[in-house]
Amino acid sequence: MSKTIFALNFKSLFGALALASAAFSGHVVAAEANTKCPMMTEEDADAEKPVDFKGNKILMCCGKCEKAWNAASDASKAYWVKAAIQEGALPNLKGKEKELGLDDVKLGEQLYSAVSFKTIVTPESPTVEFNGKKYLVFNAKEQEKWAKDPEGSYKKAVAAGVIK
Repeated sequence: MSKTIFALNFKSLFGALALASAAFSGHVVAAEANTKCPMMTEEDADAEKPVDFKGNKILMCCGKCEKAWNAASDASKAYWVKAAIQEGALPNLKGKEKELGLDDVKLGEQLYSAVSFKTIVTPESPTVEFNGKKYLVFNAKEQEKWAKDPEGSYKKAVAAGVIK
């Protein structure tokens, strides 16, 4: 047997042993993880900010998203997951919508915050108003920002394509 074939067989055997060892030690070998945050979909996910959704590990980008996730209702979590799958931020969960109970989750007309434009909002997110119509924002800080200049905020959100 040549050295090359021996080295390849050894690497394969070592990899298999490592997986078996992890399985027997109770450590879960991570499946493909998301690389983008399911809330702030343009931000890179951080392996140090994991959350759980029905037994699936999802990585957040920051402590703010992790905190919002942990404080959210199950309905908001399901909404974020379905929207993030649609937006390509959770490719590891694509095709599992039925298994995850997402078939009944209906996404709204406004998917992103009217202030930050890049953060997915849910029907339970805080709202702001302009000309008698309500728009979703991510948090109270964004409500305050909107309140400082509602007309300017509205125009920026329309220009960004977040609201109509």
